[in-house]
Amino acid sequence: MKKPIFSKLGAIYKIENSLNGKVYIGQSIEVHRRWYKHKDALRKNAHRSNHLQKAWNFYSDETIWVFSIIDLCNPDKEIMRQREQYWMDLFQSFDENHGYNMSPAACSLRGFTFNLSPETRKKISEIRKGKKMGPRSEEYRRKLSEAQKGKTKTPEHCKAISEAKKGKKMGPRSEAHRKALSDKMKGRTFTEEWRKKISAALTGKKRGPHSEAHRKALSDAAKKRSPRKKRQEDT
Repeated sequence: MKKPIFSKLGAIYKIENSLNGKVYIGQSIEVHRRWYKHKDALRKNAHRSNHLQKAWNFYSDETIWVFSIIDLCNPDKEIMRQREQYWMDLFQSFDENHGYNMSPAACSLRGFTFNLSPETRKKISEIRKGKKMGPRSEEYRRKLSEAQKGKTKTPEHCKAISEAKKGKKMGPRSEAHRKALSDKMKGRTFTEEWRKKISAALTGKKRGPHSEAHRKALSDAAKKRSPRKKRQEDT
């Protein structure tokens, strides 16, 4: 089979999600094979771009992904890097709102390194500052839930999560957050086994001194109890 004429050139390509317009920009000197390699890695859940892999897993329909060549250039490594950077900047493909590239700096798999320069690290930091995830739809939550069903964490994973959370304190919760937690717990019943586990976990633990704000909140909550309920508790 005769190779296409662009097989002798460097190519910049785009993988686009036709549902939301987000793109992944890449480069290759064997672009006629590149899309197949991408799909193979994605199907094996082994793609180097976590953003693209998560999106691929989320959308079950492979036909929404469109592969296209957007630029041809000299196959020189530096020239290809510059052209890739141009298109990444144009599409803002390193911004999670616009694309799936993991880094704002273009780089080839030839000689690829994870040792990012201070300038690149600063650029990544600036892009991510102040970003918050928007509210997730019910459909999105359902798919996440289904994807996690049956999965078990290894002891090493659990230990790593525990170590990461040590010493961290949760900030004050909003009224909306408190209400959502309260509504979620209403009507729940706890098994005897669950109660025993909680009891065993708390055995020997001492609570620290309550702050003035905490004491006041407890006092106010006690004052709001109805006289009837209070008499029942006293009997």
